[in-house]
Amino acid sequence: MDRIQRIFFLRQIPAFDSLRDHEIDVIADVLSERIYDENSIVANAGTALSSMLITVSGGLTVSDGRPLPLVVGAPSLLFGWELGHDIHSAVDQKTVCLTLRKGLFFTLVYECPSFLFAMLGKTEGKELYYSH
Repeated sequence: MDRIQRIFFLRQIPAFDSLRDHEIDVIADVLSERIYDENSIVANAGTALSSMLITVSGGLTVSDGRPLPLVVGAPSLLFGWELGHDIHSAVDQKTVCLTLRKGLFFTLVYECPSFLFAMLGKTEGKELYYSH
């Protein structure tokens, strides 16, 4: 996925859709793409995430099969909460995620506080995925 595709993709995701054009440009430049094989463990229970995960294709689930939202990781990054369950990639296809490293996440939160409020609003009810 090239930079322009990342920009258009981010514009479709709540929390990113409220950011200004130059903010989206900066984020698109620093995102990394990661491809996970079918049914692989993306993150282990008992650990905190080191990056925010934004699912582009495939999907992420917790170990009991419940699907996760497109954007995962804000509470873990902000508060150091450990995952309560393993996170798995899709069972039947590869999963493509864009990742935003913790340090860059905090820079984004500092520069764009509205992003933080949008992220926390989108993760409401998802705290069961974290043990804290």
